[in-house]
Amino acid sequence: MENTSAPLSFFDRFAYAIKAAFIIFLMILLLVPTFNIGSLVEERHQLREGAAAAIARTWGGEQSILLPQLSIPYQTTGSAAHDRTFTLNPRSVKVDGNVKPSELKRGIYTVTVYDTKLQISGSFSLADLKKADEAPSAIFLDKAKLLLNIEDIGGVYSQPKITWNGQPLATEPNVTGIETTAAPANTTEEIHASAGNEGIVEISIPAGAMKEDVNAFSIDMDLKGSTALNFVPTSKNTEVNLQSTWESPNFYGDIPPHTREVSKSGFTAKWIVQNMNWNPLKPMSFHVNTKQFGVKLITPVDVYQQSARAIKYAFLIIGITFFLYYFVEIAQRRTVHPIQYGLIGIALSVFYILLLSLSEHTSFLLAYIIASAMTIGLIVLYTSAVLTRRIGLTIGGLLALFYTFIYVIISAEDYALLMGSFGLFFTLAGIMYYSRKINWSRTQPAPGNV
Repeated sequence: MENTSAPLSFFDRFAYAIKAAFIIFLMILLLVPTFNIGSLVEERHQLREGAAAAIARTWGGEQSILLPQLSIPYQTTGSAAHDRTFTLNPRSVKVDGNVKPSELKRGIYTVTVYDTKLQISGSFSLADLKKADEAPSAIFLDKAKLLLNIEDIGGVYSQPKITWNGQPLATEPNVTGIETTAAPANTTEEIHASAGNEGIVEISIPAGAMKEDVNAFSIDMDLKGSTALNFVPTSKNTEVNLQSTWESPNFYGDIPPHTREVSKSGFTAKWIVQNMNWNPLKPMSFHVNTKQFGVKLITPVDVYQQSARAIKYAFLIIGITFFLYYFVEIAQRRTVHPIQYGLIGIALSVFYILLLSLSEHTSFLLAYIIASAMTIGLIVLYTSAVLTRRIGLTIGGLLALFYTFIYVIISAEDYALLMGSFGLFFTLAGIMYYSRKINWSRTQPAPGNV
């Protein structure tokens, strides 16, 4: 009998391959709005930073303390009185601080702040004045001032208590901001531009209180700030001891703590700094090349950082989901319309908007569970309606497994790349395994009910 069947068209012959190419194109197309959500994450992060800056203006910003120096006017032969100043650095400084953290809210944003009680003690040696490059004709010890520079002077909310050589000073400290000026060419004092609300605690030493050799001092003060507390050493030997109830500190800077202990009840840390290149008469500031160290009170889970990490795996989730439906088409002899692929892809993209918006009001874990449950539930109901309930539940179970795996990846900071690369490898291996017997030139199967 003569074969009267019409020859297969190109589209009929390569229906599976064409559908696969379309799915890949749709995946790439859906990544455009998905990654645009990354811009939304950054925008919300900037709004949070703006809220933190607004709180810092009223409470106090990230604090940095330039440890004490002693300002002593002097005169050289042929110069006017008080036209030059020695900036004497201490031989030793010890700092004991108790950092009491709290949280302030501005709108929906929460910012970590702290109130610190500091005791700064140490000693100066006037014998170090003999190391000056030029010999003074007169030194005015009665005009000496103890200086303590603070990055955000607005954080000093009470008068510091000062003792000098064991005696309380009746003179109240002068707490002022620093103006940006240029240093005169004929002075030994270096003046640098200040940053932000930089200021200085200035304490005049009474006449007769200064000893000829070693002079001990102590400063008790309260300081408010946000997020970070940093120290700039000025002495030959520096010891800083901090304790706090904050559970997740980040020790940063040029010098790591000598000892540290972090637990659920808080942390303690000690820095010991010995400056081998110490110069007793070198003026120091925040803006010269000096070693600094300190601690940041970080938030263990940054919702914006976690959301940004989740978006990086959008291609994996969308791709796996689409290929699940594609294999269902081949195995079950059913057809999923391109528009249905598009609707499922949009649902997967909306997950990231849900995650971002929910995480701003609750914990990231709870937000992830709610957003993934809503997305999976929507896809299961839709798949059950257009295909079968069994297929819908199967795909829903697999999606729950994938979302769980993605959460584990974005939570494991140190091993995220390793786990993600292995996950991608085994996913690709699974796709290759299940597609190995597909006849890509096979005619398109009869369409099912969609």
